[in-house]
Amino acid sequence: MKKRKVRILVAIILMGIVVYVSPPIMFVKGAPILGNKCSSYKEKIGKKIYYATDFENFYILNLKFWEKLEIERLFANENHSIDIEKKLPVLYTIRHIPNENDSYSFRVKRMTSCWYFDYYANPNSPIWR
Repeated sequence: MKKRKVRILVAIILMGIVVYVSPPIMFVKGAPILGNKCSSYKEKIGKKIYYATDFENFYILNLKFWEKLEIERLFANENHSIDIEKKLPVLYTIRHIPNENDSYSFRVKRMTSCWYFDYYANPNSPIWR
């Protein structure tokens, strides 16, 4: 009985640490896309991975639900605004417009931290390539 309580306590502490240090994660068609910290973003420019286009929303998971996310779309036309909706305290959705663009870049800020997410769409590609 005592070992079980210790295991439960260790599991709770580990989950707390994971939540505390986790960055936002973007999901598209169930596949996770990890963002790049703002400091290392310039190193990643030009390294494109193409993905499929048959989905309705981008989902951004923020495990630090007590800290508000600021989501901004980069390199977008002035005519196209993004629809951001907070579905749950930890889940944000961004509507995908299939014929608008083949490149999506988002800057996600949380307190003093910043991440960039890139999604390059190609209708002939599988989700991972």
